[in-house]
Amino acid sequence: MFRDSGTRRIASAAFVALFAVWVVVAVSAMRFIREQNEEAGRTEPFVDELRTFVVMIVQTDELGGDIGGVLRAQALASRTRRRQAAQKKALQAPVKMVFPLVLFILPATFVVILGLAALQILPMVLVG
Repeated sequence: MFRDSGTRRIASAAFVALFAVWVVVAVSAMRFIREQNEEAGRTEPFVDELRTFVVMIVQTDELGGDIGGVLRAQALASRTRRRQAAQKKALQAPVKMVFPLVLFILPATFVVILGLAALQILPMVLVG
């Protein structure tokens, strides 16, 4: 891509500077999110995920590893976590739907069905 070694050094320095700025912004965002969550009295898994991501990227950069491989692994892990959380919620949904179904929908259905049946049976009982 770059033919001149001076241009390569400038591009490399620019990449390092850009990466350093990105790490500072990510850490600042993580700190801001943590402070807001502490004020609200809750903990969000997003903060842990962001912390893991930032630490993984910084370590990879310090050790001279392949950032692309780390990003792919992080994306795969994130997708797996989201999929597992969605499956967990999907498994809990029927349990949460049983109580409203039993308390509200089934009695209303029985009232409608029995009310219509009573309207048809009542004239026969009163006449006979």
